[in-house]
Amino acid sequence: MQRKYQPHPRASVLKRQIPVEPHFDKVFGEIGYTELDTVHLSGGSSGGDYCLALGDVEINTAWCEYRALRNRAHVWVERALADIDRTVPYKVHTRHPDSGSEFINRAIIAYTQKHNIRFVRSRAYCKNDNPAVASRHWLLVRAYVGYRRYETEAEYKILAQVLPLISTLHNYFMPTMMLIKKVRVGGKIYKTYDIDIPYNRVLKSAAVSEERKQTLREQKAALSYPELLQKILKLTKMLDQAHRNKYNTFGDDDE
Repeated sequence: MQRKYQPHPRASVLKRQIPVEPHFDKVFGEIGYTELDTVHLSGGSSGGDYCLALGDVEINTAWCEYRALRNRAHVWVERALADIDRTVPYKVHTRHPDSGSEFINRAIIAYTQKHNIRFVRSRAYCKNDNPAVASRHWLLVRAYVGYRRYETEAEYKILAQVLPLISTLHNYFMPTMMLIKKVRVGGKIYKTYDIDIPYNRVLKSAAVSEERKQTLREQKAALSYPELLQKILKLTKMLDQAHRNKYNTFGDDDE
């Protein structure tokens, strides 16, 4: 018999309002369950204000949306979530963040209640409760913007442009591998994977209206992989320049 998770008896009143849902309790199948997490673009130093990348990944399709946050204030998180909800081709019915303070606050709870979104959280110190989003941080953030500290307004504005473009590139063109079946035979475990792009998985979903699917097809037809990649590379070069400008008050000098 599987033991039910018991929240910490001295957890804050706010945390007690948010149910804990371990990964093994998630119900897969109905599109619209997203995992939520942030990547701290702090350069390894947590002092002061710095930018973050907020990731929202749907667990059934691997559809991902990343947005830049100016800092950890709830106003930026709420603004990013509102933009994501306007963008995604499905209705979000559940959001599952970790226990970070940027998510566990009254403003975000109020936002989810207002939009009729079920709000649950991971167990403390259990990264495995949010594997869909956590496994994409390197691929969609670190691989493009690295591990440097971004804190200026110029850097934030570039991040705000490039992260949605990276999301679009991966949603429409990059295949992902998802586990769909696991069977134990004797002492061996056999796994079956589905390899497809998130765009195709959304089109196969009966939960997405035909009108929304047609809109997706039109958006896909208007996209060009080389042009999208070129825009991303141009912005990452601009981000690199903005980062160097912080330490060079006399302008760029290659000497």
